[in-house]
Parts: sequence; structure tokens; C-alpha cells
Amino acid sequence: MRTRRATFISGLLSVAPLVPGVAPFGLICGLAAMTTGLSAVQAMTMSVTIFAGASQLATLQLLAEGAIPAITVLTALIINLRFAMYSASLAPHLYYLGPRWRLSLAYFLVDQNYALSINRFRQTGSGAGRARPAGFPPVRWFV
Repeated sequence: MRTRRATFISGLLSVAPLVPGVAPFGLICGLAAMTTGLSAVQAMTMSVTIFAGASQLATLQLLAEGAIPAITVLTALIINLRFAMYSASLAPHLYYLGPRWRLSLAYFLVDQNYALSINRFRQTGSGAGRARPAGFPPVRWFV
């Protein structure tokens, strides 16, 4: 069994190639929010609550065009439907976690995390619930 440190380092190494793309995208979203007229606090609140870049950019564009709020919210929800498919795909691998942890992890589910996690589950060849993505500690750490 791997140590906590080895698991953590494995997780860091797995996400390292993705980091260079995150900062520029965050900068783009922040600049788009500011040019739309949102304050810094509103832009940060939007980033924390929406947490999906494609939805943020679509929302900002709709706000800039003066779209009605219902259309803006509906657009963001439709764009984010992919996360329901991601969740369904990951569910058999994370069933052993309690609802509290699954809900907490769901907040951090983004395209990159999904790709890394599902790839890791497939590579391990373990049965459902026994494999875990890089950086995720064993179940006993969650209880």
C-alpha cells in the first residue's frame, strides 16, 4: 500500500501538466468579467459559484448582451449537463465514500479532473470502488 506522501506526490505529478493552462484561462475569465462590468467581488463570486469556464464565458457574454436572467441561467445549466454524465461515470468508483464526501468532491469535478480520474480508474484495472484517482487517499482517511 502506498504512503500518504507517495499518493500525494503521485497526484501532484498527475495534475502538473494541466496547471499551465489553468492560470491563463482564469485570467481570461477575470478580464471578461471586468469588461462586462462586474466588480472584482462579483467576478470572484461568479468564479466560485459557477466553477466551469465554459459556463462563465457564456454567462458573461449573455450578460454583456443584456439577455434576460432566465436565459442566462438556463444556458449555464445546459452547458454544465456534462457534469451529470461525468458523475454517473465516476459513481461506481466512488460509491464507498459517504454522501458528504461525494458532494464535496463533486464541487471540484471539472473536465481535467474527470479525465485524470477516469483514466486512473481504467489503468488500475481494479473493480469498482477499489481504485482511486491519483491524489485521493484511501477510504479510511475519509471517515
